[in-house]
Amino acid sequence: MSTRPRDTHPASWIFLREVFASMGGEARLRAAIDLSEAVREFRIAGLLSRHPAWSRTDAVRHIVREEWGIDLVDM
Repeated sequence: MSTRPRDTHPASWIFLREVFASMGGEARLRAAIDLSEAVREFRIAGLLSRHPAWSRTDAVRHIVREEWGIDLVDM
């Protein structure tokens, strides 16, 4: 995380970097996993809001197909 996102205030970016630097490796890994899960949930919510007829499974299948080119089958 070296480049500050354009929508982040410089002071906030410095604070965030200091927080992550003060964490141990396990805590940083847990934070990264939690942030990744949060982004995935936002993405699913966005798809469901744009496609109200879709189920959560449909949204996840769409993401898997879009990200990895894999079509999941019904089980």
